[in-house]
Amino acid sequence: MEEAGRMTDARFPDRWLTDRRLQRLSDGHFRAFITSLTWSVSNRTDGVIEPEDLALIPNFAAGAVKAFIAAGLWSPKGKSWHITEFTVTQTTKEQLNAIEQQRANEREKKARQRAAKLDAATSTNADVPVPVPAPVPTPVPGDVPGDNPGKDRPGKDRPGHSPNVLPFPDDWHGTGDNPYTEYK
Repeated sequence: MEEAGRMTDARFPDRWLTDRRLQRLSDGHFRAFITSLTWSVSNRTDGVIEPEDLALIPNFAAGAVKAFIAAGLWSPKGKSWHITEFTVTQTTKEQLNAIEQQRANEREKKARQRAAKLDAATSTNADVPVPVPAPVPTPVPGDVPGDNPGKDRPGKDRPGHSPNVLPFPDDWHGTGDNPYTEYK
């Protein structure tokens, strides 16, 4: 039932991490609960699960319905069941449809704005000014005051100091006579 371009999400409230009803489920039943919740949201059933739906829910565990009813996670609703906290934790079908309609309206509005802007830009009417966007300056090396890329710093070398010569062994100021034996 999932349409192209349509995406829904099922929520797992953090309070469910400590909810005894969920903690007491077996691993298979816990997965079946989460999968049935997700299935219900994506199929927009508003938490209603019919007996025919159980075969459509991926990896639905045997005996899960009985466990959900006993735990108070599902409640009987005629010949079907209802996920008890669906309306307080999930987005309803009506809300999802309203969101989709709002997004469609926004897309149409934006398309009209783009078309109007294109018409204005290609108009041959000389009385209508066409706005031209100003170029955005991009930083170029050397544009920053004081930036001299590629130039040596002017000044004199310090006397007795050569940049490419390693220090003499007697320049060692640590403990011991050899810097390499200190850490053995």
